Amino acid sequence: MIQLGTLVFEIGRPVLIVFFFLGIAILIYCKKKQVLALRFNTRFQSQKIRSSRYARFVHRIRHATLLLAFLLYTTSAMEVQILKSQQVQDKDTPHLFFLVDVSPSMSIRDIDGKSRWQVLQEEFQKFLGRKGKAQISIVLFATETSVLVPFTSDHDFVLSSLQEVELGALGDHTAISDALILSAEMLSLFPAQEKRLILISDGLQNSGKNAMKNVEKIFYERKIKTYVADVGLNRRAEFSYTSPLDGLTRYGTVEAVQNEVLQDFANNARAQYTKIRSASDLQGFLTRLYFQTVDKIEYRQSTQKEDLSRLFFLLATGALALTCCLGLFVLRSV
Repeated sequence: MIQLGTLVFEIGRPVLIVFFFLGIAILIYCKKKQVLALRFNTRFQSQKIRSSRYARFVHRIRHATLLLAFLLYTTSAMEVQILKSQQVQDKDTPHLFFLVDVSPSMSIRDIDGKSRWQVLQEEFQKFLGRKGKAQISIVLFATETSVLVPFTSDHDFVLSSLQEVELGALGDHTAISDALILSAEMLSLFPAQEKRLILISDGLQNSGKNAMKNVEKIFYERKIKTYVADVGLNRRAEFSYTSPLDGLTRYGTVEAVQNEVLQDFANNARAQYTKIRSASDLQGFLTRLYFQTVDKIEYRQSTQKEDLSRLFFLLATGALALTCCLGLFVLRSV
């Protein structure tokens, strides 16, 4: 409907302008004729000017011209409003900021017989396969933090970049607080209103310069909408990986401790916390994330677009129809 409304709008605007200037020209002509008739006191012109039919004609032309001016103003304001609404919709595009743990412990095979990292890649591929228009960014962290993909709508590029990630490339420890501080600063640089930070980690806070209490305070005060996925089973596990830094095989052990760091952060920062014990848990987490962000926002935008298209079509059609009626009305009065 918006295409039909645009077509009518493009046709109706020139017609409005033509009739408007035609009305102005007729009024100027009638005014000059009246002045000449009064100045030279021509009997024929005076009688024609004083005739009721001629007076009605001038009166109708005057009102028709005023109405055409109002229609021109209305269509111009409508066009400006449409441009503004399009800018607002672009600003409302969901921006999903994924903060992903790539410490060596992500290689532990305790989720359905697969490693945590393998399950994350598989489920993330399904998530990106949905027909959404979200802007997605991925930031990786371990001891250090690095941007893998800035905000982009090219989901194929995001997936291919994620598949090339090697565990341990950013260090052997987990600095959750430093990664969260950097992420908060990066999110503040984007004017988008619909921003979400998704933290996916399995480790404890065993490195970093910033205290988690300070991080929680920042996220709470800035009201950053955050989702936390705590990946892995809370039990003792051994793992091995090949370091991409020196090519050596390294071994590690994770003790059976309760990961309270992520839970405390979620509670104090008003984030949504989810424990991931299986691939289905991670799939459900990403599915809820999609419906609460991308699907919900796009549905709202589509509804607004449909309402705007109906209004656009009605106004454009009404303006063109009223203009044609005015033209016939004026022609009959001649």
